Amino acid sequence: MTSMIRGLIKSNFKLIAVLIAIGMLFQGQVVAQDDPNEKYRIYDGGYHITSMKWANDSSRFVYQENNQQTGVHTGGVNNWHQYVVSNQQDIISDFWPLQPSLTTNQQQTLELLNISTPYVQTSFAFSSPNNRYIVYGAQNPRYAIGVADLQSPTGQHQILDEASELLAGGLGAFNDADNTAFEVFWSSDNDTFVTITNVPELSTRIHHVGNLGNLTSPPIIRNLTNEGMAIAGSAFYALELFDISSDGNLLLVKDQTNRFAVWNVSSATGTLIAAQGDVTGATFLTDQRIMFVDQAGLKHFHIPSSRIAVLNLNITSTLAAGGAYFSPNGRYVVTYNGGVGGPARLYLFEITGTNLALFRTDIRDVNILQAQNSHPVQNP
Repeated sequence: MTSMIRGLIKSNFKLIAVLIAIGMLFQGQVVAQDDPNEKYRIYDGGYHITSMKWANDSSRFVYQENNQQTGVHTGGVNNWHQYVVSNQQDIISDFWPLQPSLTTNQQQTLELLNISTPYVQTSFAFSSPNNRYIVYGAQNPRYAIGVADLQSPTGQHQILDEASELLAGGLGAFNDADNTAFEVFWSSDNDTFVTITNVPELSTRIHHVGNLGNLTSPPIIRNLTNEGMAIAGSAFYALELFDISSDGNLLLVKDQTNRFAVWNVSSATGTLIAAQGDVTGATFLTDQRIMFVDQAGLKHFHIPSSRIAVLNLNITSTLAAGGAYFSPNGRYVVTYNGGVGGPARLYLFEITGTNLALFRTDIRDVNILQAQNSHPVQNP
């Protein structure tokens, strides 16, 4: 009898151990399934994210937590992040890491917007790819846009026509629909830039500014919003701007009905791209080839042939509900989930593969592309 009881106890212990092991395994699976993209994740702080931008050399991705303060300076609140791709380090500070270094004298000469709050606040200044020019909010008239040539020994600059509604908006943040702000996109030839401004009383405004030269005379400004856009006989009111081509003539835009298009500035014509669901990010690889993220994945589009190929099925507009941000060299994409379905998270993917290299340099049929060309940047 005693031996029987001992046997039952021993059997029960084994059963309990098995149940515990199964429970632990199941728990591990639940945790893993909670975020299947965990190994790609570079931010999981839970705060709303704003002002996301890559460094011109694609070495760093910069963003700001909208927790206490926003803007170039945050008065000692370390909510600016720069994620360094090479060593996978996240560096925090209270100052926008991409802001050009300007002396007080330069700021005064260039008429850079500068406001005394509890701490000194200045306008964002967006550098051209070669770091020769900057675009910024001007001091006078308030919120007009200025462009300056940093190579000029005399501080050559132009304060652009405020009458065209080319405004810098507020100082708080950019790529954030809840704030009055502006963002600048530069062509890689450094001679053209496009601004998109969200001002509540004016709604969204897109301006195309070209022929900078040495800025001894005002550049050519076009208010694309006031000019109006129409594609296939239907009005196209662009609310989002994703990228500008290398020569500054083509834009990737999206309208209020989520139609996605390539807009030709010189001919004032557009081409709709057959995306699936919402497009949350796009970039030019060349002036004939783009990448974009929609509901069905990361895709490639060949403008002359209108052919589309899927590069990755997992990088979707659901994962990038708050935006997909491509590095200037086209090698990386950061997706922001916008806090949808949980905490705010950023994911960094490296887009690699022989087929990707092929369509960057070759004009053969893009249908040869496969759907397994994207790989994560592995985090430590």
